[in-house]
Amino acid sequence: MEISRWVQTCFLFVGFLIYIMYFSSTAYAIGIGTIPGVLDLGEVRRGQEIVGTFYITSTLEEPMKIRLTYMDPHYTIYTKEKTRAKNGYNFVPSEASEESIEGWIEFPKNEILINPKEIKTIKTPQGTVRYNTAFKFILRIPEDAEPGYHAGSINIIPVLEKESARGTSISTLGLTRPYLVFKVSGNAIRKGRIISIEARRLDDKRVRVDVLFKNEGTVTITAKLNELVIYDDFGYKTGNIAMRTSQKIKPGEVGILSAYWIDNKGIESGSYKADVVVDYITDKVEYTGYLKVLDEIYVPKEGQLVKEQKDRFPWWFLLIIMGLIALYIYWKM
Repeated sequence: MEISRWVQTCFLFVGFLIYIMYFSSTAYAIGIGTIPGVLDLGEVRRGQEIVGTFYITSTLEEPMKIRLTYMDPHYTIYTKEKTRAKNGYNFVPSEASEESIEGWIEFPKNEILINPKEIKTIKTPQGTVRYNTAFKFILRIPEDAEPGYHAGSINIIPVLEKESARGTSISTLGLTRPYLVFKVSGNAIRKGRIISIEARRLDDKRVRVDVLFKNEGTVTITAKLNELVIYDDFGYKTGNIAMRTSQKIKPGEVGILSAYWIDNKGIESGSYKADVVVDYITDKVEYTGYLKVLDEIYVPKEGQLVKEQKDRFPWWFLLIIMGLIALYIYWKM
């Protein structure tokens, strides 16, 4: 009976909160977008400085400030080729660099006010478009910029003022993240090679597998350990592979892509055949080699291999026994 009353009280309290929220505030949906969605700056030169402009549209009912910050583009931009005739801009992933351009961009004003009552117009290839305000950015191409297509994006963050937010709530917030693309002159080559695979024993049931991948191209790429299959002496797949990783690798550098081989039955020392696939978005590399698993446990902090001590007495068990003896003596006193 007491539990039933408690449940009824909770329902009444929640209902009261919903009532207060519904009748004391006004909920509305807002959307903030940009024109264009992707700004193509064309081919640029190293050392060049370019000024770009985005125009902001909104469905705001009241003025709102927004803050501008740089963000790396989503990896999907490197998965499909874009053409100006169809998409409004050019971008060829097979000729693209994935180096970050965060330090190349500056905002003269990184906080601006959107006033929905202020409406302007601009002519675009698609026709005349209405907008509320605009913001500029400065792009400085460094002298050591990698060749090929580059991409970046701008994050638009609403700044909600406490005074103007009273009695008002936003039910839906739709934000467009504008992109900018450009091409640095030069020969952009995306190419990589798996040098070797190495095993690091962590305990009797876990082995860390390191795949050494070298970037042999002229641009930064993101390499991902996409597949790792390990076989026993009979050619059957053995154990589970977990925690596959990805890493951005600059030209000429070697990255370590690690995975964890886990087998609850235990992993014996010996040589195991392994098939590896590393994907770097625009292509992939396949490799077949052999893992040499040792008895020694790898200790990353010391960077050395130490002999595994089997059947070692569990010191924590001794602490538990000592604690129980101390409690027994305490209660007898």
